[in-house]
Amino acid sequence: GPERVHDGTVDMTKVTKGKRGGRIVPAEPIDPEGKYVHFIEIRARRNLEGVPFVPSMTGEDRKRVEKAVAESLVAAGEGQYFALQGSTTWEATPNGMSDEDAASLQTDELLLPKPSSPEALASSLDADWPHGRGIYKGDLGTVAWINHDEHLVLGNWAGGDDVQGALEGLLEGLQGVEAQLANRGFKFAQSDRLGFLTTDLAAVGSGVRCSVVVSLPELSKDVPFLASSCVERGILYAPGGEPDTWKFTCVEHPSMASVDAVVRIVGLLREILATEDQLEFDNRKPWVPPVEVISPPAAETPASKILAAKTELKAQLVDAKSAAGKAISEVLSSSSAVTPSGLLFSDDSCYDVFSPLVEEVLASEYDFPASAQHPVEASLDQVGAAFVGV
Repeated sequence: GPERVHDGTVDMTKVTKGKRGGRIVPAEPIDPEGKYVHFIEIRARRNLEGVPFVPSMTGEDRKRVEKAVAESLVAAGEGQYFALQGSTTWEATPNGMSDEDAASLQTDELLLPKPSSPEALASSLDADWPHGRGIYKGDLGTVAWINHDEHLVLGNWAGGDDVQGALEGLLEGLQGVEAQLANRGFKFAQSDRLGFLTTDLAAVGSGVRCSVVVSLPELSKDVPFLASSCVERGILYAPGGEPDTWKFTCVEHPSMASVDAVVRIVGLLREILATEDQLEFDNRKPWVPPVEVISPPAAETPASKILAAKTELKAQLVDAKSAAGKAISEVLSSSSAVTPSGLLFSDDSCYDVFSPLVEEVLASEYDFPASAQHPVEASLDQVGAAFVGV
């Protein structure tokens, strides 16, 4: 799904608590006075089993996925699907959404722009644009994009500091869509060992990414402290779009279930907000530990490095073809800025067909050996217990 910076134009004050009813174990507030946390963004990547992934989809594939996923989203929630303007694949609106709807989605920063970067074009994300693509906008902060870079990217936004509520809302949405897809003969592409299968190997696992944007006037004066705190927990950090604001993100990893990744970011936020409070109170500067330098993505990818070093592996895969007919040369990405793993898969069969390279990349780059297994994802009623004591 597209990266998005909230500009204050959307009402993000509602969380999906209303549909779930009572919370068995509500988490302690991260920001009880509402001084620091601006909003929470959490999203999940999903693909359908047995259907080519976005880089290899035909027009008919896109139309089939759009119909199944959009109908499932509408049936599972109280929302509306908007096909992109100019799209002729959605029967309810044969020419796509209206100008008014497009303007509203653009204001909310939800509209899918046509891919234009060299990396996106090389990945065929613009093929047959805009047909078979659109946005679902549900109640209470739920949004979904169809056929952008995955078959489905489901997101949940929440104002305030209720990270647990945002995760529960996302999981509830996924649960509803999964049930509706099953009624239509589809299910999510998933591996018992690796978790949910994604176009980029780097996102395999839970497929869930959580970001929290916070205001830190005092700690913004001491970026090394923020950096060291994030590096210690494997959290990404970046400017939040406004002065003294920061966006903290826990990313997908095959060894972590979604709830574990989100709990990790909650632990970080408790630490840095306590430090911010203390600095605001007495204006003392925190101790600054050594900082690990975070390098930009390398031009050479993990996959290409492994193949260059292991010629026998390259020879083993030279004749392999995925179900979509893609050879190893066609699923290699040219830059880790495009796909951190260096692998851009055409369909779920790639995980088996190219498994020797998949295992090498996972073991060397993500510390996920062949003996490891993605944890069982928590059910909706188990989420609360994971936040106790965090």
